[in-house]
Amino acid sequence: MFSVFGFRLRHRHAPGVLLSILAAVVLAICAALLTPESLHLLAAIWILAILAVLATRSSLHRRRAARPLLLCRRTLREPPLPFPPQRQMRAELTRLLSSPAPRGPAPESPEHAIRRILERGLASQRAQTADGLSPCAVTEFWLLALLLRATPERAGGLARCFRQPDMVLDLHERVTQIAAAYAILPERPIAQSA
Repeated sequence: MFSVFGFRLRHRHAPGVLLSILAAVVLAICAALLTPESLHLLAAIWILAILAVLATRSSLHRRRAARPLLLCRRTLREPPLPFPPQRQMRAELTRLLSSPAPRGPAPESPEHAIRRILERGLASQRAQTADGLSPCAVTEFWLLALLLRATPERAGGLARCFRQPDMVLDLHERVTQIAAAYAILPERPIAQSA
């Protein structure tokens, strides 16, 4: 039995290989029955069919790759607010990603909670820093950080920009709870140098 995987071909190449083999078999069978001009026409049709299949697959792949991770496509086409320049958004994300972690038993700060959320997003994009993100991803994470720091009313409006508004509102609620717990901490006196 024929197996594409036996030849160590990738799964995405299987339709092209199978169409090529089918074309060769059909040409071999029809060679005795058709004139040379008809064979050339049949071969040209098969080549066009293979190219059409490959072009369709590559356009579908590009469309899937261009899909935003968090936001709706409509948000990128028609932003709910004017976005700052990419450089400014990247700088803001870099500042948030460098927020300090809590020391000892102290509760987590809201900035560190946002940092943890952004770090999980960076990991899903296979990026280490904000500089490794695509412009679309920078916009998405900047809008997410804006939502996480917004008032509840504004966060509700911004949540409509996301593909999963309930999820981002849940994250906003968690950050708000962390901020409330952090705000009730007693002020620590600053040690004065002698």
